[in-house]
Amino acid sequence: MRIALIAPPFIEIPPRRYGGTERFIANLASELSERGHGVTVYGNGESRLPCPVRWRYARSEWPLEDAAMAQVKNLDHTAWAIHDAAPWADVIHLNDAMGVPLTRFVNLPVVFTIHHPHEPILS
Repeated sequence: MRIALIAPPFIEIPPRRYGGTERFIANLASELSERGHGVTVYGNGESRLPCPVRWRYARSEWPLEDAAMAQVKNLDHTAWAIHDAAPWADVIHLNDAMGVPLTRFVNLPVVFTIHHPHEPILS
C-alpha cells in the first residue's frame, strides 16, 4: 500500500527533543516501511527517516514565535502535501486537524490521528 503520512512542518521527524506527534510518525513510518508498504512522510527538511521525506519548509521552527503565521504555514504545508499525495497515494494519514477540511477535495481514504486534547468544536 502507498501511504502518505502528513505531519505538521514545525519539528523534525524523528524529533531531537520535544515532539510526541513526530515520534509517533517516525515509529509508524519505520514499521510500515519494514512491512513492505510504500511510505512517504511529509515533514520538514530536517527530517531523517528510512523512507522518502517531502517538504516545503527546510528548517524546524519550535517553539513557535507567531501563532497566526504558524497557522498559515501549517495550512500551506498541509494543503500542498495533500495535493502532492493525491495522484500516487492509496491512503492519506493526517496527524493534524488543519488538513481535515481539505480532504473533501481528494478522492482517497483518509485516516486522522488526533494528537491533542478533546476540542468540542472539532467533534
